[in-house]
Amino acid sequence: MELNLNIAEHRNSLAKYVAGEMSLSEVEEFETLVGSNPNNKKLVNDTKNDWSIIGTKQIKLPNANRAWNNLKTRIDQETLSTQTVKLDKKGKANFVGWAVAAMVVIAVASVYFTLGVQHQNIVIKSTSDLTTLVHTLPDGSRIFLEGNSQISYTKRFAKNNRNVTLNGQAFFDITKNLKIPFTIETPNTNIEVLGTSFSVKSTGPTDFELVVQTGSVSIKQKNTYAESIVAAPGDRVTLINNHLTKSKESTAPLQNLRNKRLQFKDEPLANIIRAINKTHQANIVLGSPTIGNRKLTVTFMNNSVQSMVEIICEALGLEVEYNENTITLWQP
Repeated sequence: MELNLNIAEHRNSLAKYVAGEMSLSEVEEFETLVGSNPNNKKLVNDTKNDWSIIGTKQIKLPNANRAWNNLKTRIDQETLSTQTVKLDKKGKANFVGWAVAAMVVIAVASVYFTLGVQHQNIVIKSTSDLTTLVHTLPDGSRIFLEGNSQISYTKRFAKNNRNVTLNGQAFFDITKNLKIPFTIETPNTNIEVLGTSFSVKSTGPTDFELVVQTGSVSIKQKNTYAESIVAAPGDRVTLINNHLTKSKESTAPLQNLRNKRLQFKDEPLANIIRAINKTHQANIVLGSPTIGNRKLTVTFMNNSVQSMVEIICEALGLEVEYNENTITLWQP
């Protein structure tokens, strides 16, 4: 059986195991379950890593506490948490009880380290092989960041530039802005777009792949005099023998995201809904704009649209109405 963080019983077991609150018999039973599926092992290891980060000496305790307190206040206001988690003097979280709050503590630690500002740059990392981190940029563009990948951009992004640096693999859904083109720098190319959606994979000087879903993309190889290549929907551009080569791709990159584990960290509901609509071709609407400002940290694991809607409604205390092809979320 595969562990699913959307199931309360699984969350409880994982939290107790990582926190060391299980009895010997419970540990034996849980480790048997973990060993039955490689995805379970990966999930447990990722959780342990996040948990260990909370207890490292590198954490600046005042900032960590402030991050937790700010987020917990928002969570309490949004009825996401019914129990309390406290930080001890070493900055490590102790369980008073377990509900959604415990997993949020881990999310706080992850956000605290991956959303760090380094030399005026905001750095976003997705460290889990099994999870696609969905991040919304200040201009409304969305990035679906694959595991072991990283993007960075300046704090002034969208004010006078829309430049992003990518190392790894991501799907980009770019907001159109004719005045400020969107550019992506990879280890071996520079990419420029106006408004489009496409996937990019570039992990080193000789590794590059780009597949266009919509719009057009201009790709220029670094350190060469070769001209730019313009890719249209359905085009696939790869780096072969140090030359960019264009071919046709039969599978749209967006289709692959539907089977991914999508993770959102402290994202406004409006951004989450737009991402679900994009990846699953759904038509979910919000009953009022104010609902869209409420923030949520959640992971969807191969969920259907209906199950994702139910999870959101349960977490935020919303109601849902199904009307033909439209799903409306509203505050009772």
